[in-house]
Amino acid sequence: MKKLASLFIFLLLTANLFAQTKPDKTFDHEKFGKKVYGNFSAGMDQSIFLPDDNALEYISSKSGRSIDDLKAERELNKQYLSDDRGALQKENAGGLMVLKVELVKVDNPKLTMGNIIITAQNKIIELRNCIQTDRTWVLGDYMGIQGQQPNRGKTVAKEENNNNGNTENVSTENIILSSANAPYHGNLNFNKELIGQVLKGCYVTTDGSIINAAILYDIPGNLQNNSVELSIFKKAVGEQGFTKENSNFDKKLSKNGLRAFFVADHLYIKAGDYWYMLIEEAAISRLSQIGTTTLSNIPANVEKADLVGKPVRGYYIDNAGNKVEAVIKYQNAIQLQDMASTFLLYNVAYNESGFTADETNNFKTFLAKSLVKEFNLAGNTYYKVLSATNKGGAEWKVKVDEVSYSTLKYIYKTGENPLEESSLTLGFKNTMSKLTADNLALSTKIANKEKGYNYLNLEKIIKEYNPWYEKQYPGKFKYVLADTKNVTGGSKNIETGSTAELETFGRALLEALKSDTPDKLLALSYTSKELINTVNAKTKDEKMKNSFVKDLQVKDPNNEKIQKEIIEQFKRIKESKLYWKGAEYFSFKFEKLGISETINFDWGTAVLQFESEERHYKIKIGDFTHLLTGWKGIGYRFEE
Repeated sequence: MKKLASLFIFLLLTANLFAQTKPDKTFDHEKFGKKVYGNFSAGMDQSIFLPDDNALEYISSKSGRSIDDLKAERELNKQYLSDDRGALQKENAGGLMVLKVELVKVDNPKLTMGNIIITAQNKIIELRNCIQTDRTWVLGDYMGIQGQQPNRGKTVAKEENNNNGNTENVSTENIILSSANAPYHGNLNFNKELIGQVLKGCYVTTDGSIINAAILYDIPGNLQNNSVELSIFKKAVGEQGFTKENSNFDKKLSKNGLRAFFVADHLYIKAGDYWYMLIEEAAISRLSQIGTTTLSNIPANVEKADLVGKPVRGYYIDNAGNKVEAVIKYQNAIQLQDMASTFLLYNVAYNESGFTADETNNFKTFLAKSLVKEFNLAGNTYYKVLSATNKGGAEWKVKVDEVSYSTLKYIYKTGENPLEESSLTLGFKNTMSKLTADNLALSTKIANKEKGYNYLNLEKIIKEYNPWYEKQYPGKFKYVLADTKNVTGGSKNIETGSTAELETFGRALLEALKSDTPDKLLALSYTSKELINTVNAKTKDEKMKNSFVKDLQVKDPNNEKIQKEIIEQFKRIKESKLYWKGAEYFSFKFEKLGISETINFDWGTAVLQFESEERHYKIKIGDFTHLLTGWKGIGYRFEE
């Protein structure tokens, strides 16, 4: 018995010792979120939930980042979180009962990271980019109302020459103003979970005006492509009046007139033909881009054996881009990949009313695969890729939704092309010595491959070059946002007319363009007589009235000219190769021109936006007018 008792005591002591030495995993994400929120409500400093030195050691060992860099980032986040806490208290976000705590994982190949979402009554609070260590969760770089972007701005005293000769304080609400003393430090973390959301942000015009805006956080390829316009909305997620309805859309904004834009914690600047996220701004700046890779399968991976040999409803897209609904016989993987085989088209699918197994009655025709560039069958979309080893020089792949994201880092000297860091490994001494040629001493060390001046010391070289440049050429380097200023006020062209009236016209216009004849479009277009009647009734300026009426009565008394032009415009629009049958209304906007004040009724331009196969198209109306008979227009033009 004594031996048994001794053994029991030994096991008990061992268990207690193990419990003491085992890492204290006090919190799962739910407990952590509740504790942060509870302490926030009580007014405690949120920085106590930032990673301590032990946590930094863990993060460093996993990520490969230096302790010094992590400590500097911790100090920056400490200030950010202090500001965020104050902003949350202004939103009365504390003291509410926590209903649930959720975790949304953030992609990171080396660390477990996530956004912790706290639902507290009518508030949804987000702790963004939190990290799970070997002991607990720690805070990331932001806490706030979900969907809103952190206010990282500062008020900077800036001399502006106004009428009184005084200076004024210029405040930016969403971005850090760059200056020689405070270069911009951007956020490298890309959050794919926010794609598709309308977020608070701003854009900077070429004259330096900062304009706050609600911006669609688009896929990286679109944000980084200069030819793809920004989608601007009236309200962002979290703002009063926000809606997912089309009425919230404001306009498409060309990036050609911008020097920068800010959305989802990223400041984008243009360098060369593309836009990059600015990480750190200096004489040699640090930039990044997000690269994406869409995964694909071969047909064998998705073959549905139970459907082989059966006619199945789907569609195909021909080489001209037309989408055609069709019933296609489902084939095995080998036949689907065979470019030399043909599609067999039928009238009725096997699971539809009226189907008959008698192919004599159901079979419709053959379709050569060479005439098809994409097709959808049994829930999968197949597309062609070049293959020198397969019949016909191509093979079929299957689209899947999985997309991988990777961060590409660049260095950028103003006026030159950005250089991807990984590409510098080859020919480093030549490339980098040329880039730093104005600093002869540094450039010579790189060219001579002196110790400490090779590719592995890129960071050191940049940190040596930038302070030298600032000292050698004080004020020469112009930071992207150095001379920015906030502006207020709207466009001179104001949107008028009731939203319901405009939307009704916009939807009717799309239906008219989807039809096979111009009759519906003619009905939406004004006649000479309608315009003359409106001018006579509304216009008080006799000179303007006489000019309008006389011109129409002489040039087009019977409306023949206007009618002929509308028919020609309809034909030109319908020539565009898009899937008209599937076109869906998106928005309709009217801009009033100054002539409205003179003629005493609304006259301007309008834009119809619609979608087809996930692409946006525009119909612009050159003359859009509010007549006695309602809204009508002429001058229709198609734009992609």
